[in-house]
Amino acid sequence: MKKIYEIPQIKLIKLDNEISLVLSSDPPIGPGETMNQVPEYFNNNPYPTPLG
Repeated sequence: MKKIYEIPQIKLIKLDNEISLVLSSDPPIGPGETMNQVPEYFNNNPYPTPLG
């Protein structure tokens, strides 16, 4: 006999913005490497700040 699937209940998800931003940031540039320039309109920052 098959069991009836029960949908899990999600009550609350807390995000830590500081940790999320650190984990999503680029690693430091090493010697002999250059930084890629991304067009200004390409912004996928999920946590915009008034600083830029």
